[in-house]
Amino acid sequence: MTMVEETTAPIAGAVLVVDDEPGLRFPISEVLRDAGVVVLEAGNADEALELLQSDRSIRVVFSDVRMPGTMDGVGLATAIESAQLNITVILASGNPPVLTDPFRPIITKPYSLDLVSAQILRALNSPDDGKNSAPYTPSF
Repeated sequence: MTMVEETTAPIAGAVLVVDDEPGLRFPISEVLRDAGVVVLEAGNADEALELLQSDRSIRVVFSDVRMPGTMDGVGLATAIESAQLNITVILASGNPPVLTDPFRPIITKPYSLDLVSAQILRALNSPDDGKNSAPYTPSF
């Protein structure tokens, strides 16, 4: 039995998976979908920002750090934090250490799909402080 199968709590909210490599984006998305999670996908931070502006159900963003476009995963995380959204950002990179901020941990690639999906599910099932339900349109 995988860690995802052991999770029995109801799942609230959606996950946005952001990675420019479909071979990395699709597997984690499928594992999460199999666990009953609504998953949206983006190939870069620009697409992710568009989805974040239009879909208020997103509670967790799982993003690669290095991607093409106007910003990388760290920039995306900073934009989300600056907009004061109640969204957990989980970053992954095949080139650690890319971050010096001890408060923003990073998952090292290659990663275990079970471990990453369990971490995402924990974030989805954590208490919501109500910020996500406020009538707020993020401006990135």
